[in-house]
Amino acid sequence: MRSLSVQWKITLMAGFALLATAAVLTSLSFYFSGQSQQLVSQQSFSSLRNQSQELVKAQAERQAISVQQFLMKRHTGQRCWLRVCCF
Repeated sequence: MRSLSVQWKITLMAGFALLATAAVLTSLSFYFSGQSQQLVSQQSFSSLRNQSQELVKAQAERQAISVQQFLMKRHTGQRCWLRVCCF
């Protein structure tokens, strides 16, 4: 069996080192990509939840004002009716 020259041995070691480096970098890229997607998903969900809560709160406030106005009109109408009937 023929032995490899020193130049070939260095070339093979450099090639394996490059392959190992590429594999590590690719793995890290996939890992951090997944982490980034998870973070974006959590932040999007949180933002959507906050916006939904604000929308529901605003709608509830509008409906509360509407009910208050309705009750005030009914109350004012009843007082006027009582004045007419009782006096």
